[in-house]
Amino acid sequence: MVVGFACASRELGSNIIYAKALYAIKALFSCRLIVFGNDMTTALYSQASHIDTLLDIGLDVRRLDSSSKENMSKQIALINSFACDYLILSDAKSSFLRFGLATNAKRVLCARKFVSLIAWRARSLPIYASKTYKQMSFENILLHLVRLINPKAFDAGIARLDFSPARLFAPKSIQAQADKILRYVYKKRFCQNRIAERLRDSRFIAINPFNVNNAYSLPQHAWLELIEKVCKTHQVLVITYPTVHREFMQALRDYKRQRGFESRNLIIFANNKLPHLIALITRASLCISPSTGTTHLALNLGIPSIGLYAQYDKVRWGHKDLHYITLEAPRDQLTKAQCQDIIQATIALLEQCLREATTP
Repeated sequence: MVVGFACASRELGSNIIYAKALYAIKALFSCRLIVFGNDMTTALYSQASHIDTLLDIGLDVRRLDSSSKENMSKQIALINSFACDYLILSDAKSSFLRFGLATNAKRVLCARKFVSLIAWRARSLPIYASKTYKQMSFENILLHLVRLINPKAFDAGIARLDFSPARLFAPKSIQAQADKILRYVYKKRFCQNRIAERLRDSRFIAINPFNVNNAYSLPQHAWLELIEKVCKTHQVLVITYPTVHREFMQALRDYKRQRGFESRNLIIFANNKLPHLIALITRASLCISPSTGTTHLALNLGIPSIGLYAQYDKVRWGHKDLHYITLEAPRDQLTKAQCQDIIQATIALLEQCLREATTP
């Protein structure tokens, strides 16, 4: 049996929530697993031994409508070359469903929409019509799509399935490089730092203060204040990336001048290569972020996480192990008092999570 999995997005969070479904396919069924994805997918899953073939065919549901017929035909032809018995579609957009149904897969497993209702090859889930699925996270919806392959076999094995092999990891060379960098930084910056006497952990708190796809977050000045407060008792690694790095660094310099912020125990990570990010977050004690991508990556790696989420994001992008700070309004509508409340609640939850992590 050949099972294909079509990855629809280049977004980090979307790609990470594929992890359990991909592992479940291989662990529960005797099959060959083919993953059709993009550059993000291959960067994340290049070390996954349970994937038989991992391909970057440039899939991106947001660009599918504007993709040339020639390019789409090449993508479909490549999928067809594997003659999949089942093809799982990881996104519910109608254009993506039509794309999957244009392949020669014997069965296409997808969300229930009009286009899937009229296709005899489609097996679908009513993720928008059923109350059960409306309250279900995307991660669990993907597992229910996997169940459509063989419900009896899935139900018999899923409860006792150990998902630890679904964790992502960086190549050993990258892991060693990250460890070397952290040892050097700790020796040079923290051991001789007067603040280091108050640091409670030789590891660090990872903070990603960016959320470009969602207006629900703290404003930048509030993130800088939160970072300053966490730095008083912990090492902090701030995760940036090229499109936001310059602006953030200028804001940080301005903030330091205005507040006299001592930042010797603050590390800025600006490398956008995923293996390096994975290697560093693996060494964190906890992760704080408004981005579902960063929090889901940390949780996949077994790192406790605090998500600053809007209420509506908790359902689809939630996780049973994620701790929440609920944001009641977009960043540009938050008052100064609300920002202070969020900062204090985040710090309190941080300390609670670290205590729980060290309690036998």
